[in-house]
Amino acid sequence: MGRVEVYKGKRSGAGCVWILAIPAFLILAVVCCVGTVSIGIAGDMIDEEDLKEASYEITLDGVRSLEANLALDIGSITINQLPDNVGTVMEADIDYIGQLDYSEANPGEPNRIVSITQSESTRGGLVGLINLFQISSWQNSELRWNVDFNPDVPLDLSIDSSAGQLDLNLTALTLTGLNIDLAAGELRLQLPPPVESYAVTLDSSAGYVSITLPRNVPVRIDGEQTVGTIDTDDANLNQISRDEGAVGVRGVWQTPNFDESAPHITITYTGSAGELDLVHE
Repeated sequence: MGRVEVYKGKRSGAGCVWILAIPAFLILAVVCCVGTVSIGIAGDMIDEEDLKEASYEITLDGVRSLEANLALDIGSITINQLPDNVGTVMEADIDYIGQLDYSEANPGEPNRIVSITQSESTRGGLVGLINLFQISSWQNSELRWNVDFNPDVPLDLSIDSSAGQLDLNLTALTLTGLNIDLAAGELRLQLPPPVESYAVTLDSSAGYVSITLPRNVPVRIDGEQTVGTIDTDDANLNQISRDEGAVGVRGVWQTPNFDESAPHITITYTGSAGELDLVHE
């Protein structure tokens, strides 16, 4: 239990830790420099006319479960629950730049699969990185994804974000699985108690991640952080194992009441540079 400072490493392996950590710091330095340079030219290359709007919804008729895949380059994602007794499974309002692709893999089937992907805006090598910061400096707050889900329909959710802020209040949803890939930015995640056991997979390259755990629910976390911190002070978690040979830290934490035979949550976290903060609601 407590805060683990993973940038220090073991005394005997400190040199190795720092050598392997140098690339992460160099990447962050390049990112900051590119962002600073691009801020000055963003106004000339990004026009408000490029901002587009889209709305989507899936009606409840016959839908028993939903697999939702969301992918964006930059912007904020806010997820909440739909009102009770609503006639839809999902409602999405999106402000974006580039091209947005919407698809349903099996329309009309009870187990629905939907994908919303921002496919053409900032991806692609160094030019893509520069464009990323141009858009970021141009009113990032205008690039918003507001997506709400029906709390009574089981949801398997995947989110892929290159850069931005993710505010995911899933506390009232019937979650069956969650996968998040965040290249850079901030994630605030509130998890629901499990109806049935579910797994969370989270990969964060650089940024701050906060996970709020439901009270009195068995939780196990397999976490790895190369540079940064893992803070469990407010989460009632006990560290049951630690890989002393790993760069940074790799360990397993779990609640005192963890029982695999009961509905529980398992979290797999991989972080390169940043902070993971775990708390109870």
